[in-house]
Amino acid sequence: MRPMRRRSLREWLEWQSTLHPSAVDLGLERCRRVRDAMGLDTSRVPRIVVAGTNGKGSCVAFLEAMLTAAGLRAGTYTSPHLLRYNERVRIGARAVSDAALVEAFERVDAARGDVSLTFFEFGTLAAADIIERARVDVAVMEVGLGGRLDAVNAFEPSVSLITAIGVDHRAWLGDDRESVGREKAGIMRTAVPCVIGERSPPESVIDRARTIGAPCRILGRDYGFERQPDHWRWWGPGRAVGALPPPGLAGLHQVDNAAACLAVLDALSPRVAVSDDAVRNGIAGARIAGRLQWLDMPARVLVDVAHNPLGAEALAAYLASFRPRPMRRAVCGILGDKDAAAMLHVLAPEIGVWYFASLPGSRGRDARELAGKLPYAAVSLAFDSVEAAFEAALGHRGEGEEIVVFGSFVSVERAFRLATSRICPET
Repeated sequence: MRPMRRRSLREWLEWQSTLHPSAVDLGLERCRRVRDAMGLDTSRVPRIVVAGTNGKGSCVAFLEAMLTAAGLRAGTYTSPHLLRYNERVRIGARAVSDAALVEAFERVDAARGDVSLTFFEFGTLAAADIIERARVDVAVMEVGLGGRLDAVNAFEPSVSLITAIGVDHRAWLGDDRESVGREKAGIMRTAVPCVIGERSPPESVIDRARTIGAPCRILGRDYGFERQPDHWRWWGPGRAVGALPPPGLAGLHQVDNAAACLAVLDALSPRVAVSDDAVRNGIAGARIAGRLQWLDMPARVLVDVAHNPLGAEALAAYLASFRPRPMRRAVCGILGDKDAAAMLHVLAPEIGVWYFASLPGSRGRDARELAGKLPYAAVSLAFDSVEAAFEAALGHRGEGEEIVVFGSFVSVERAFRLATSRICPET
């Protein structure tokens, strides 16, 4: 049933989660029907659609920062959020208000008729509606799951971006990189440029581009970069940009992401003009919560939403870059449908003591089961919640030791809230 009165954002979100029989129901028909009923114009502004296994959120952050530095107004859509649903939709680099979301939800509900939408589909349509009404200069939309059948793929791109591809969401995308790549490549369009953010993409991605006639720009072949002691230089088919600063987002892999975003802007030129100075300022100024982020608290705490093997590899590489390596305690909660064994195998050499946390819900995983997936004997403790595991790690921490929180957005969100309450007890 539809809401019978004006509801708060929280009430709308709770209602949306009950609207469709299943949380994930891939397909474009429902979104396209409601999109057309709403009269959403998908061609008025340049639109960048971002897919991939890892790096999507970081790329959206780089693009938003560079566009903003160029004096352009960007509308961005990402998921999931870390602390507030409003984080998913940003206009002019600011999260939208509860009122803007509620009004968009009302418009989606009025247009959908008897179409049953998933939680993600409802939110995607609302985001597209808000972005269109804001009359932005550029829209940037992040795919939620896969690409070919994801709700975001109901909106036509001016440029597509496919970031690093790994194996994740096996039940929906397949058990190998070729299968996953085939789904991600579904965002490509005939004669529409597609930037590939890795040097050796799956053959399925290249085959799809060749079959439909989508011009591809591949990292290391059509664009790339050269590292120098204190800066780096980007080159591409339309321009070259030198004296680039280290990315504002931590991790060596972020240069790959920033380079891919520069290739996207190059593909949009001259329709979208971003100067070299705006590129430099945007790369240095990009920020995104929960990605290799050090929390501002007396304890030295690093949080990272790494939730699959590819993300764990990036986190491990970042931790390994510190010399000398400090003693580290890890607070870790991983959802039940993730390859926890592969993640722990990659990170085990960087961690001294493990604090495993059970996660709630149908996708949750018990902490004791998680501890059993360690690749070799290690000191580990199991807790019923992320909060309990984090408190224990803080209590056990010795001088000079670090705490690393990772495994899922849920794990990072709960540690984030607990850390905030300890820093600012009144909030």
